[in-house]
Amino acid sequence: MRFRKVPRSALLRRFVSSIYTIESEEHDATPVEQRFVSSFWVELCYHAGSPLKRADIGKPFKLESARTVAAGPRLRPMLFGSTGPMRMVGVRLHPWAALPFLWTSPKELLSAVHRLEEVISLGGDRLRQIEGDDGLGRALGFVLAHLEQLARRSSPVEPRVRHAVRAIAERSGCVRLCEVAEELNVSGRRFQQLFRDNTGLTPRRFASILRFETAVRLLRAPARPSLAQLGPLAGYFDQSHLAREFEQYAGTTPARFRDEAMALEEYYTAGNMAEDRETVQGDSRRSGGTRWRDE
Repeated sequence: MRFRKVPRSALLRRFVSSIYTIESEEHDATPVEQRFVSSFWVELCYHAGSPLKRADIGKPFKLESARTVAAGPRLRPMLFGSTGPMRMVGVRLHPWAALPFLWTSPKELLSAVHRLEEVISLGGDRLRQIEGDDGLGRALGFVLAHLEQLARRSSPVEPRVRHAVRAIAERSGCVRLCEVAEELNVSGRRFQQLFRDNTGLTPRRFASILRFETAVRLLRAPARPSLAQLGPLAGYFDQSHLAREFEQYAGTTPARFRDEAMALEEYYTAGNMAEDRETVQGDSRRSGGTRWRDE
């Protein structure tokens, strides 16, 4: 399996955390199913290879095979796989950018996978063209042009949500959410609504998934900690707290997850996710002097 990050233009960096390609070797065309753990990202997948399919862990696949899909934030793990050779272009949106970039609310994408033409406002005919093309290079060119077109027509991102996401991410989810609301000069209720409307998640759920992702990165690191050390390092109260969230978000125990070898998830949890976390975190201190005013 070959993974490659694709550079983003200045315009796309406002909305897109990363663009990547995944391509299987010619001799590695066997259909695969990979576990994808819970995540706060909205991802757009343009697949020029065999159709994609998905399922919740322990359940049959629900979405009929498709080549272009949008996957929303996940509160539970899912299986995601191809029916043959993989030649995919993936787009990971900033958590604060999904609402202005798509015509549907991220809340409607929560723990769901839709055909891409159901959630974007442009390119229905062109999306059908990519479904009849097996070339990754041509697909990448289409995706970049399509994203630029979407970005030019998107409304501005909500700066308060961007600040809140970065403030929570900077502390890996271990933060008092009432303090973030105070920074934005909004009530707790207004903060909840603003955050959920733009990311699809409540601030508390977002912080919980961030904490889980920290544990996942530690488990996948070359010098990984012991399971006894993992909980405190990732911000969990105790081992039972860690075990509960792993069962919910990964569908397995920390020990079993540590010992699994899944090629696609290795990419997401080790390299790609860590780099994207840095993009999300940014530097929340840049807006530290901003005097936020509620509507």
